[in-house]
Amino acid sequence: MADADRELTELRREIVETRNQAIKTDNQVKNLSLDVKGFERRFDVLEKRTRVASLGAHVIVAVTIIAAAFVVHTLRVKSLTSDLEKSVIAADEAKKSADQAAAGARAKQVALDQERARREKSAAVALKLVNELDSGREKQAIDMLDGVDLATLTPLESKLLDKRVGELRSRAAEVAYKNGHAAQAQNQHQAAIAEYRKSLTVESDGHFASAARYYLATELWNLKRHDEAEPVLREILKKESDKAILEEVKYLLGVTLGANGKRDEATTVLREIIQRGGKFATYAREQLGAIDAAAKAAAEGTAKPGEGAVAKKPEAGAPAQSANASP
Repeated sequence: MADADRELTELRREIVETRNQAIKTDNQVKNLSLDVKGFERRFDVLEKRTRVASLGAHVIVAVTIIAAAFVVHTLRVKSLTSDLEKSVIAADEAKKSADQAAAGARAKQVALDQERARREKSAAVALKLVNELDSGREKQAIDMLDGVDLATLTPLESKLLDKRVGELRSRAAEVAYKNGHAAQAQNQHQAAIAEYRKSLTVESDGHFASAARYYLATELWNLKRHDEAEPVLREILKKESDKAILEEVKYLLGVTLGANGKRDEATTVLREIIQRGGKFATYAREQLGAIDAAAKAAAEGTAKPGEGAVAKKPEAGAPAQSANASP
């Protein structure tokens, strides 16, 4: 009996321990379940965060790609725009170059046409001139000299005509010079000037050119046509070698410059004459004084109309004509 009670007590104790153990295990299971659910919630949150982060990363990547694409597109557009502008500029320059080339070609064609027309006209006049010479009509041939330009003819034509035209020019220059001298002797000054000019036009460096140029200058000077006389006087100073003529022409040029209002140059020329001395020094001194007086009067406002340098030509000592030709 005692053993039975003891076993029953042991059994009860084991049952109680088993129940407590079961309760403890159940509690542990419940706690584990709660932990698992906590882990699940944390995992869900983490997964949601991961998804959000992934979505944000994708958005950032997408935005970066879009921004990069926009930048690349912008740069490409700018590059294409720059290339287009350069192409337009190049096209404009090419068009301008083409227009200039076309204009140059047209101008060259016009020049060639004009040159051909001059050559044909000169050849026709030359042929007619030769016919006139062969027919003994020298005066008519002389009148055609201005229309003949040997430089426009072919080498053969120029060679055939050079001697005959040269001889004809010399004769024409002589005739015009002598006609001018005859008109001058009869005080027909306008006719003399025209003939001297004609002589120089026909042959500017021939046997009678120096004399014709001298008489033309003095005729113009005597008629007070100083604007016309100045270039002729300058030409004489360049080409003449006779010292007496050069001395006179220098004086005439000094007076002419003063009459043409070129006071500084006139003063320089006249002072050179005075410094060198000679037969024109006295006259040069008078002219220089007249120029200075006229300048002073102009500065003071007391100058009278027509007042200025005295165009006075010496009567004695001046060469009568060029030493290179005789009338």
